[in-house]
Amino acid sequence: MGISVAMGAFGAHTLKDLIEVSELQTFKTGVLYALIHGLVLWVWPIFKGSFTPRQQKNTWRLFLMGYVLFCGSLWAMSIGRALDMDWSFLGMITPIGGLSWVIAWFWTASLLIKK
Repeated sequence: MGISVAMGAFGAHTLKDLIEVSELQTFKTGVLYALIHGLVLWVWPIFKGSFTPRQQKNTWRLFLMGYVLFCGSLWAMSIGRALDMDWSFLGMITPIGGLSWVIAWFWTASLLIKK
């Protein structure tokens, strides 16, 4: 959650003058999704007893992979643009992070429903 807040402040105070509005929106999307999925880490202990240690580890890995690949690629592309670097190839990674989150959410829901 702290990373999300720091990145949001960075975008609002530093990037806003360096990149186009559409690119700043991409950066903000990364911040928003990071905040939402950061909440998962805080709520997770409530459901901890519903999962085996292996299920917990695998689910956390999926959420972490989504965080790094989805948010990280959006942030890197935006920062790259501010530095006059074309990191648009990272856009191919973003959907993998999103898919990771989709799988994590559906898997978590299916495990909770089975209990």
